[in-house]
Amino acid sequence: MKNNSMLFPHDKVRESQKELIEDVQKAVEEKKCLVAHAPTGIGKTAAVLSPAVEHAISNNLNVFFLTSRHTQHKIAVETLAKMQEKKGFVVGDIIGKRWMCGNKDAKEMYGNEFFDYCKDLRENNKCKLYSNTKTAKGEITNNAKLAVEKLKRDCVNGYSRIIEESLNMGICPYEMSLLLSKESKVIIADYNYVFDPGVSMHFLNKTNKRIEDSIIIIDEAHNLGKRIRDSMSLKLTTNMISRAIKEALKFNYKECASHLKEIGKILERMPDEERSERIAGMEEFKEEVEKIIDYDVLVDDLEMIAEEIRNKQKKSYVNSISEFLKYWTGDDEGFVRILSKTPYGISLNYRCLDPSIFTKEIIEKAYSTIAMSGTLTPTTM
Repeated sequence: MKNNSMLFPHDKVRESQKELIEDVQKAVEEKKCLVAHAPTGIGKTAAVLSPAVEHAISNNLNVFFLTSRHTQHKIAVETLAKMQEKKGFVVGDIIGKRWMCGNKDAKEMYGNEFFDYCKDLRENNKCKLYSNTKTAKGEITNNAKLAVEKLKRDCVNGYSRIIEESLNMGICPYEMSLLLSKESKVIIADYNYVFDPGVSMHFLNKTNKRIEDSIIIIDEAHNLGKRIRDSMSLKLTTNMISRAIKEALKFNYKECASHLKEIGKILERMPDEERSERIAGMEEFKEEVEKIIDYDVLVDDLEMIAEEIRNKQKKSYVNSISEFLKYWTGDDEGFVRILSKTPYGISLNYRCLDPSIFTKEIIEKAYSTIAMSGTLTPTTM
């Protein structure tokens, strides 16, 4: 084993780990991508992180350890804490913004609704946690600076510890994770912080990180494709429309409810009698909507109404309709539009089929990528 695996966190290296360590060393030294099928129980996390972090420290790089499950954060945190005993470096840990929020309403919202809700609180100075973290000019408060220094001095901090410490000090846990990540050599995060275009751009800008200067470790990499397909897919169902109509009427948006009823009728007319599922055309649906109201005007109206509804009850079904209509006219490449009829209703789907649209550029730009899993067979696929 080479000397640059000296950060290995345990006293003894298993034979299977030794082989993986050497493969990772070679991949990062040659700036390559490694696809590693390594069975559960051999200690993949330690075998991959130790050479990757050592190389990153020696070459002024960063390491992103990406995982799809909150439970995997704990394993990475424990491994890095042992490595930290051998050589000091800062570790950041971050999960979804909504799950880090100290406001109790956040957990009840849908993702897109939460971001609008959070933005409104920040811009109108209604969130005490945020205003204790950043000034109106966007400058870091002294209280937040002290909290970052405290967490940096501590052992590796998992997201639960960051949330607890931040709330104890009256500051925003998510902003604290961003500040800590900015100072970190290693960042533990969900896939979307690197592979979701919108989230990634914001996160990298906030933390002053570049993909080109990063070793990306993808834990349980067999999940990545499905996660991207699911996150980039949207659907419109008759049930969604029914809920949105009730919501519009509840708040006296009668014209909106009328338009939604017409969209529901369009959806009900679209299926074939013989087939439960078929390919749908983008223009086929859009042209029918245009007979009721200009498509773009409808999207803008629904967005505005959804925002007003969220101000009253935090979440909105109208917003889900608006989001679907906005993305329905998106790219054809890598996507398919499908109409489905089930006993539960009709759904129109804009489904991502090719996750490489979003992964290819990232993997090509990264300094090196390690994709590891216990279920990556056949590895050629």
